[in-house]
Amino acid sequence: MPTWKKILLEDDTIPASKITSGTFPNSYTFAGAISVDTINEKTANNGVAIDGLTIKDASVKSSTPIAARVHHNANQSISNVTFTALAFSSERYDTDAIHDTSTNNSRLTCKTAGKYSIQAVVNFDNNATGVRVVTILLNGTTTIAVESRNAVNGTNTSITISTDYDLAVNDYVEVQAYQSSGGNLNVISAGNYTPEFSMHRIA
Repeated sequence: MPTWKKILLEDDTIPASKITSGTFPNSYTFAGAISVDTINEKTANNGVAIDGLTIKDASVKSSTPIAARVHHNANQSISNVTFTALAFSSERYDTDAIHDTSTNNSRLTCKTAGKYSIQAVVNFDNNATGVRVVTILLNGTTTIAVESRNAVNGTNTSITISTDYDLAVNDYVEVQAYQSSGGNLNVISAGNYTPEFSMHRIA
């Protein structure tokens, strides 16, 4: 199969000097900038891949998902009847500089605008009195998700919370914990499940 010396795209021509490798009908590598009006996918519904990005159905998707998941490596004391932002000292993964382990480590900050799936899991220490509440807070002021339940007698009280939300660049979300046991109560750090906080770009 011969190597192409140039490629015609609609009314545009990419000269041989721009093509650094590639053999018909496979992929081609180009040097320098090229300008074209239209690029059509070779196989229907697969989209067009350019430098790790897939362009499909008018949307651009990175080959590396935009996501972060963080956790805390110590118990955190929550004062009675006080909403408290949870700290997250460690990262399981972070593909877009969403989290900082030292500065404002309660926050996951959007660096690429889009729709995000946001989740958290929080376990409160064993205490049978009062209620337990977990919220997801946007930009320090707006509650975008709430989960609450009565304290469980004889074991830890676990709350899982999730929501999907459109985030702009530099929007940030936090997890807040609340309890009414009558005194201080720990959110416990255990295994790979509490406290955990994550967000993943889904669109």
